[in-house]
This record gives sequence, C-alpha cells and structure tokens, in this order.
Amino acid sequence: MSKTKTIFAACLSITLATGAASAQQAPAPNGASQTTNQLPEQCRRVMQNMPQECMSLMQNMSATRNMGMVQESMGAGATPGASQTTTLPAHVRENTAVMNKMHADMAKDASIADPDEAFTRAMIPHHQAAIEMARIVLKHGKDEQAKKLAHDVIREQTREIADMEEWLKKRAR
Repeated sequence: MSKTKTIFAACLSITLATGAASAQQAPAPNGASQTTNQLPEQCRRVMQNMPQECMSLMQNMSATRNMGMVQESMGAGATPGASQTTTLPAHVRENTAVMNKMHADMAKDASIADPDEAFTRAMIPHHQAAIEMARIVLKHGKDEQAKKLAHDVIREQTREIADMEEWLKKRAR
C-alpha cells in the first residue's frame, strides 16, 4: 500500500473513531469540519487537499456510525427480549424501529441519476415514517395538542405521498 493510501486509511480510522468528520460539525471553508484540528497534522493535510466527494463520503460514514452508536445506546441494536431493550419505553423502541426502516428505505434509491426522481422516491418513505411516528404519538401520547399535530401529520403526509406516487406514475409514461 502506498504511503498516501496508508495515511488516508489511518486518517479515516481516526476520523471515524473521533467523529471528527461528523456531519453535525460546521464545515470549514475547504469542506473539512472544524474538529479536524483535533487530528494529527498529516491527517489534517490529507483532509484539506481531499476532493469534496471524499470528504462528503467520510462525513456520511461518520454520521451513519454515530447514528448507530446512538441507536445502540438506546438498545435498538440489542436482540429482542434483552434487558437493555425491554427497559426502554415502548414509544422509544417503536420510533427507533420506524427511523431505522426509513433510513434503509430512503437509501435504496439514493443512487438514481435523476435528482427529481431520487428526491421523490426518498421522500415517500420519509413521509411514511412521519405517519408511523404520528401513530405512535396517538397510541402512547397524553397531550391533546401533540395528538392534534399527529392527526395533521397523518392527513398531510398521506396526501403528499399520494401526490408523489401520482407524479412518479405520470413520469413513467
């Protein structure tokens, strides 16, 4: 392996381990995150000269890894029946399951070449997840205003899903 590739691989490992390329960090002008200053000098130099596509990939990998850590800490990664999972409130377990499914479903069409179609196809599972999360509020929630908001979300997101599906049908003709 070349020296540059070795440095890049080490930087990627460090970045993922520290979350330094996390999408939650404010990007610096060159596309690197502000926390890249915490990285070794060689990594900072590599990242400063990195093409934007690579930086975006690293940010996405870090964000995905961080999301997995959050889900793990919430018990989403535990096997059913494990004490860590069963101690969580039902709405947390249900919302986590909905969000995990949504992210997987949205990613399926991420590589569609047409940006309009990619957006529309990704928004359908996004809206469906909003509907399912609203149903969770109706099932477990206590606040009447939150329940009203949930009903509104169900109505509007259902309508928008129908609009998007119709748009996709017309476009396929």
